[in-house]
Amino acid sequence: MKERRRFYRIDDSVILNYMPFPEEEIDDTISRMEMLDSQHKLLQNSLGSIELRLDFLLQEIAEPLPEIAEALKIINRKLCILSQIEGPTTESVLGLNAESMDTEIHEVNLSGSGLAFSSPTSFSHGETMDLEFALLPEYYNVRAIGKVVDCRENHETESEIKYQVAVDFIYLREADREFIVAHILKKQGEELKSQRESRENEEIDLEAVAG
Repeated sequence: MKERRRFYRIDDSVILNYMPFPEEEIDDTISRMEMLDSQHKLLQNSLGSIELRLDFLLQEIAEPLPEIAEALKIINRKLCILSQIEGPTTESVLGLNAESMDTEIHEVNLSGSGLAFSSPTSFSHGETMDLEFALLPEYYNVRAIGKVVDCRENHETESEIKYQVAVDFIYLREADREFIVAHILKKQGEELKSQRESRENEEIDLEAVAG
């Protein structure tokens, strides 16, 4: 039996869109995602080869033509940034159109294996779901297929958003999983640093009072 990998979890704020879809469509959807992932890797490899060639050429002209070399570096950085931005009419692999996507911030509990969030709607255990979310502040977009593993009503809240939904990822690009893990570790590091600085400031204040 394959051992399930364990992941750290954090409470986080993300831009989240989710939509249930029929389980019988999972295989076709995963195939489409894997095909796009394969195309993405081919593009990355091609871009990597171009980058190596460009770096070599920039080194050749850096000394005799430093202004032109610097201009080309700036243009290259701009193109790299633009290549990460989806057009306003781009449809995701999951069929969610960018124009109709919600941009509201959702509070979630996130790990490399799934996420939990609050919803105004109840979901059935085992229900499959399209998930798209953007990690902040990077605005790194993640697309995944998930399965509901828990859904319970919070009877202590008067809000309409009263269901706590937990979803495990069925399919997630490994590159996206690695980014999520790195994002979580970064957030944890920031929290630990903030707590440490807070304790140090409290100690300074106590020393000042004692003095």
